Amino acid sequence: MVRTFFLILVLCLPTIGHADVYIDPAFTSGNRYQSLTSAEQMGYVAGVVDGLKLAPTLSADKADMNWFRTCIDDMVATQIKAIVDKFLAENPARWHQGMHTTIYASLVGVCPRS
Repeated sequence: MVRTFFLILVLCLPTIGHADVYIDPAFTSGNRYQSLTSAEQMGYVAGVVDGLKLAPTLSADKADMNWFRTCIDDMVATQIKAIVDKFLAENPARWHQGMHTTIYASLVGVCPRS
């Protein structure tokens, strides 16, 4: 079940970051994410990040994702989850939105493109 979830998630991620394309609805919203256990949240965040790292193999330009990989390579999952949780807490207007775009936005906030 978890593997199926992550496969679906990975297949939905190639469009993140491209303003001119349709972004598929998320598996879960910020509201739902907040109702998960900490371990479930960690798994969800790790799955999205793994999907973002995989994006260049699917269609995203590898150079376009270099800024992201360089920024998060030395981060551990608990650090990334803390960044996401802080962003979500500071942006309650996004709670109804998809967590995949919320996670991406939180990481863009700490990993600006150079």
